[in-house]
Amino acid sequence: MSDLHTTMLRCLQQILRPVVRFCLSRSLGLNELVDVARVVFVEVAEEELERRGEKVNNSRVSAFTGVDRRAVQRIRETKEQPDTTMHFAVRVIGQWRRDQRFTDKAGRPRVLSLGGPDSEFNELVRSISTTLHPRSTLAALDQVSAVEIANGRVKLKKAAYIPKGRPVEGFQMLAEDVEDFMSAVSQNIFYEGDPLPNFHGQTHYDNIPEEELPKIRDWLFKQCSNFHQRVDRYLSTFDIDIQSDKKKAKKSGERCSVVYGSFSHLKGLSDE
Repeated sequence: MSDLHTTMLRCLQQILRPVVRFCLSRSLGLNELVDVARVVFVEVAEEELERRGEKVNNSRVSAFTGVDRRAVQRIRETKEQPDTTMHFAVRVIGQWRRDQRFTDKAGRPRVLSLGGPDSEFNELVRSISTTLHPRSTLAALDQVSAVEIANGRVKLKKAAYIPKGRPVEGFQMLAEDVEDFMSAVSQNIFYEGDPLPNFHGQTHYDNIPEEELPKIRDWLFKQCSNFHQRVDRYLSTFDIDIQSDKKKAKKSGERCSVVYGSFSHLKGLSDE
């Protein structure tokens, strides 16, 4: 076994620690983790092969992952189609808050008409995707109280999609954040240039009185929210889907993603 392979295994061991801690805290054992990992290996292998433009079949996926071909076949035949409603709901909120077609003169999200195919809300959804039905998106937003519906019109109540009471969607968002975070840290570790491509920092104090936590929580929420709004406004000026300036759409070059994330964690409070 090469030194690099041994190093990668040690890295994997560190990455798995929070996953195993999650499993143990929710009575999920090793066998269940292995079963789920097998499914994820197959799903991600399919995505990677498709991204590379290679043919996807059971034999190729098996060779790529080390998962038995019969197991690969069973997983691929019984795979559930992913629910994309949450993803589009998140994008709808962002488009609604930033696209000038759906904001007032002060830059605030307008109350949009509902109803027929030419309604303003339908236009908002179609500006992002023609594959998702506006009614499904509206139901997802309404279920998490992100909108208020009255008299054939819909008003945006929340600036973000918060899947309270929907653990699968919530942890799906966590998984996407973790993937972005791991990619950012990996770029920093293996990047040989200067300056580093991504910011990675943490502020940690471990002797704070518990009674001060509510005050700290409120302060952190306010500061993080304000800064995220600044980041959102800044990045939206470059996004071709939001800006009406078609000159930007004519620029050559690959279309790229920029992600900024932050979090706070008050360890004196219960994680349940």
